[in-house]
Amino acid sequence: MNERVTMRQIAEKAGVHYTTVSLAIRKHPRIPAATRDRILKIADEMGYVEDAHLSALNQYRINKRVGKGQVKAALAWINVAESAAYIKEHKYIRSYFRGAEERAKALGYNLEVISLSAGGISPARMVQILNARSIRGVLLGPVERGHREIVAALQQIDWAPYAVTAFGYSSREIACNRVTVDHYTAARMTVWEFAKRGYMRPGILLDENSNLRLNRLWQAGFLAGCEDMYGKQTVPPCLVSSGENLLSRFENWYESFEPDAIATQMSLRVEAYFHKFGLQIPEDVGIVHLEDSDRNFAMINQNDQEIGRTAINLVVGALHRNEFGLPPHPQTTLVPPIWENGYSVRAPSRQA
Repeated sequence: MNERVTMRQIAEKAGVHYTTVSLAIRKHPRIPAATRDRILKIADEMGYVEDAHLSALNQYRINKRVGKGQVKAALAWINVAESAAYIKEHKYIRSYFRGAEERAKALGYNLEVISLSAGGISPARMVQILNARSIRGVLLGPVERGHREIVAALQQIDWAPYAVTAFGYSSREIACNRVTVDHYTAARMTVWEFAKRGYMRPGILLDENSNLRLNRLWQAGFLAGCEDMYGKQTVPPCLVSSGENLLSRFENWYESFEPDAIATQMSLRVEAYFHKFGLQIPEDVGIVHLEDSDRNFAMINQNDQEIGRTAINLVVGALHRNEFGLPPHPQTTLVPPIWENGYSVRAPSRQA
């Protein structure tokens, strides 16, 4: 049986101290990239494999040194927006952050916000802050629309020393792991709920930009749900492009196909249209909001706090496994949505 290759053996061959090898294997930012890559290449050639039991023991020792309620390290939430208040201005992002902060605290970490903006700190300065605070775990917050230049700047960063997880698809140019709601299941679930309530001609109304950003997952899930419950999609989707008159586009679609139930992100404007023409909700037409709503609509709860908690689990898990940098095969973790009843659909008439 071959003996396990040790860090001291790698250090001897590389001509460095064994602690340098340890830092290189953990991709610590203190080690220059060229030195890190040379040591990792030597380790790979020598057949070095981490000892899983030893890694678990080291993590156990760290956790034992940190008492309940104490903080052992910090994680960063990168606010990719024009305003530092972006997190507070959007309900779903507030919920992401609340879930992430709660889970980080439970695991013994502080969650610190670092805001990037066109007029704020640069990506280079962000890296300096991360390194000065010894932060290795990073959450990339949702990117504010209209600020793609910030994402372009983030692409220039060497992410090798960090474990990174992004929220949703808005920063897809950064090839990291990400977490989001299961949009496909959300739309499919909506059709099932329509069918349970006796609606026979459901349709979906979407902003085309959002539809494309989500890889058409809402549209695909809705189509699959219609085929499950009705055998076909009887009403084509209404996709509203940028600059297009929503009311005119919607009115033409509704009068042409007469859907009796509508899934949409734009429920308030749809509701106003039906009231204007004397149609009753939910008797004449049912409405489901595909995102969380402050109104008492039937809606898809996107489980935002759980998304935040999951993001922390992914980052902390990567830290424990010494998995840093952008992975060769990024993975997307899908959090299940939750159906919530509301006044805008009928009571169920049967089980789907």
